[in-house]
Amino acid sequence: MGLSLSGAAAQGSIRTTRFSAQAVDFWDSGIHELRSPDGQYVAKPNWNEPADIRSGDEQTFLDITSAGRKTFRLPLVASTGLEVLWRPDSRALTASYSSGGAIGLFHLLLVAQTNEGWKVRDLTPLVANAYGHPHKCDWQEPPNVGAVTWLDSNELLVAAQTLAHSNCDSMGTFRTFVYDLAANKLTATYDQIETRRLFGEKLGMDLKAADDECIRTPPKCYTSTNHLERNSRPR
Repeated sequence: MGLSLSGAAAQGSIRTTRFSAQAVDFWDSGIHELRSPDGQYVAKPNWNEPADIRSGDEQTFLDITSAGRKTFRLPLVASTGLEVLWRPDSRALTASYSSGGAIGLFHLLLVAQTNEGWKVRDLTPLVANAYGHPHKCDWQEPPNVGAVTWLDSNELLVAAQTLAHSNCDSMGTFRTFVYDLAANKLTATYDQIETRRLFGEKLGMDLKAADDECIRTPPKCYTSTNHLERNSRPR
């Protein structure tokens, strides 16, 4: 049987998360539901429910319930690596998940309470566009995007990470951004080294594993096929 965990107990408990050490990874941890810090709500994934009876396609949902009754259902396009992070006031949560495999692509959804009920924002395009394409790649691809930590009730630290495979130089490196919920925009940017200095204990495993030498000395992390002209120079 899976485990049930409160948002407060999640911090420092099972560290399988990719982006946030404070989140819970529903994919690998064995936890099957996550209670909000105030105990009023429960976030629980429902895996492989039929999305379309006619096609046989399956869909994953993240359900938010209160007193045993479903209050909101968030559809996810696949759900590998699903990790959820409640805001400390229990009025919002983030869902970071991959629509592909363990490498990506990871997306970031914000679910917050409003006067009209729970509402969803897809933060992926905003963060991916801010990150851009900082490294040379065989082909351009968007970064993985995920939530790192709540800074307060209005600000969320988010990360964009170059996918950790050999398509791009400096694979697995990242930057972080401060997202302002009220303004719906990014208000600050930190490089990988600065992020580690300021928020190191908040980082999940994938971000902690990123190589700072790739930032200090980028050529050390070049992918050879992206620099054939460099490799063919006479020695």
